[in-house]
Amino acid sequence: SRHPAAFVMKLDTSRKIVLFNWKKILGGMCLINRGKKCWELSQSQKDKYIEILTSKLAALRAHTDISQEDLANIIGISRQTYYAIENGKRAMSWNTYLSLIFFFDSVVETSQMIRELGVYPTQLVEQFNNIAAT
Repeated sequence: SRHPAAFVMKLDTSRKIVLFNWKKILGGMCLINRGKKCWELSQSQKDKYIEILTSKLAALRAHTDISQEDLANIIGISRQTYYAIENGKRAMSWNTYLSLIFFFDSVVETSQMIRELGVYPTQLVEQFNNIAAT
């Protein structure tokens, strides 16, 4: 489905208005900043991140002491869908991946684990921060 682009206006240090055109960034497209591609993640990179995270979901969830149902509610999917993902019976979407990463990173007990797994999208966050700083 098509999603309309949203525009974010921000004043840079020289008081010029900067427009960012966010086109379904988290769903696999990229950020367009003044007509230039600033970030793009290949499907194979996404698949690699998802595979690693999927294999560690049960351990991460155990460290947070949260039920599948509660975690599913937090990230906006059904408990059945979460169960299928955690047990490798269903592929995780990129949006679900990002929701889980940001959830586990925000919990003290799992934040370091996420970083050690190498699945926290540091490069993505750095790109957003660099763009926002311009």
